[in-house]
Order: sequence, then structure tokens, then C-alpha cells
Amino acid sequence: MAKPDRIYFIDNIRWFIISLVVIMHSAVTYSNMGRWYYYEPVKLDLASTMFFGIILTFTQAYSMGLLFLIAGYFVPGSLYRKGLSRFLRDRAMRLGIPTLIYMLIIYPAIDYFLLAFQWTAPRPSVSKYFLEYIQSLNFLGESGPMWFALALLIFSPVYAACQQISPGSERPNPRGELPGHFAVAGTVLLISAGAYAIRLVQPIGTDLMNMQLGFFSSYIILFIAGIIA
Repeated sequence: MAKPDRIYFIDNIRWFIISLVVIMHSAVTYSNMGRWYYYEPVKLDLASTMFFGIILTFTQAYSMGLLFLIAGYFVPGSLYRKGLSRFLRDRAMRLGIPTLIYMLIIYPAIDYFLLAFQWTAPRPSVSKYFLEYIQSLNFLGESGPMWFALALLIFSPVYAACQQISPGSERPNPRGELPGHFAVAGTVLLISAGAYAIRLVQPIGTDLMNMQLGFFSSYIILFIAGIIA
């Protein structure tokens, strides 16, 4: 069976955002703002602080949210075509397995071998380190950049469950109207209010299983917007 044609403008948006993510984490490395595996020991002057702060703040404000919007856009059609069981199985394969590979193989290898210079005490053997890493359940919080896949692994089944509880139309509706200015402004206000409420209990810098919930107001709302679209 012939493969369906790719949607190139979606591919272009994805690689653009992925490029921004690489730039952002490079900026984190050299500014010490944000969270990453390694920080260059530098002291920034005022101009450099403002430069990095503006880049990181405004890029963070929309970049990952746009990826969740795109992901949400493709979820209803996928559920409609595949049915519930195949949809969930496909999500588990595409999102769950790569995430587990990172948690169980890639991250411990980075921590033990590549970041060995950060250890302050003699390192345990590889087997002892890995056993303690698994038994302590620390791997659940070490999804690294795969936190995005982990979040989608949660969002997608929640959407499927909602469809089972309250069935709606998953078929695309090309005649649907685009949102007006008030809808867009209302979405902005809703994201802002949601971010404020979440950060009262989960401020910036905290996380749950490596997911920084302070940013999830836009992720959740834009994922829903993608589904509606």
C-alpha cells in the first residue's frame, strides 16, 4: 500500500521548533538559566543576562505549545481510523517504548559515563549504580527530552477515554469556521490564568516526573485547540 503524502508545512514547523529547542538548551548551557545536564561556569554581565533571558523567555512561551497544538490536531483522525485498541497500542509503541529506552538506557549512560566528572564521591560499579537507579524509581523522573512523548502518552489516552464516555465526531470537518478574535483573546487569557494558578503550587523550577507543570497550561489548552481544529 502506498504511503500517504507527507504534509510538508507541518514537517517544516516541526523541524523549526526542534531547532529552537536545540538553541534554547545551548543558551541554558551558557547562561545557567533553566535546567539542563551541564552548565558552563560563566558569570554573565547585565547585557548578556538580558540577551539570554529574552531568548529563553519568549521562545519558551510558544515553542513547545505549538508542538502540542500539532500533536492534538492529528489525534482525532488517528483514533477515528484505527479504533480504540489499535490507537492505544500505537501510542504505547510510538511514545512509550522510546521514552523507556531513554529512561532505562540513555539517561543512565549519560549520567554514569559522560557526566562522570560531576561525581563528588567514588563511583559505584555499573551494575550497582543501575540496580540502585531502578530500585529507587529515579528513572521515572529521568525522561530527559522525552518528557514531551511522556506527556502525549498521558494526553492521548485521556482524550480517547473522553470519547468513550461522551462520544463526539472524530471526522475532520473542513467546513468548520476559524476562531474569531474574541476566541483567540479568550484562549490567551485562559492560558495566562491557568499558568498563574498552576504556578501557585508548582512554581517554575519544580517538576513532576520531569514535566514542569508550570508550563502545562499552554500545553494542555493548545493540545485541546489542536483537537478542535
